[in-house]
Amino acid sequence: MFNMFWQQNPEKKVSYETYRTIFVTKFNISFGYPRTDTCSSCDEHKAKKMSIENDPSQKAFLSRLETEYKRHLRKAETFYKRKRAARLNSQKRGNSNEFSKNFASAQYQK
Repeated sequence: MFNMFWQQNPEKKVSYETYRTIFVTKFNISFGYPRTDTCSSCDEHKAKKMSIENDPSQKAFLSRLETEYKRHLRKAETFYKRKRAARLNSQKRGNSNEFSKNFASAQYQK
């Protein structure tokens, strides 16, 4: 946002800190970073659902979309359970190496 302000108002010499201070104190808008990343599959599901939610002709597609989303969540839960178990196992033993890779990011195109 600061870069957009700076590009649209080049005559106003304002530092990022001044810009930030004004937003935090005058508009009660905080600056920060997301604590966690979002899953691209979950983001895509949310966008598709919002675009067709109120369209009765898309009911079958919405049902299939929900089924796929629930399957995605189960797979993610299984992955994180296995990851957690591997971490605890390696901490308990102290001499083993555990490795996990999130293959959910490698989605196949149809």
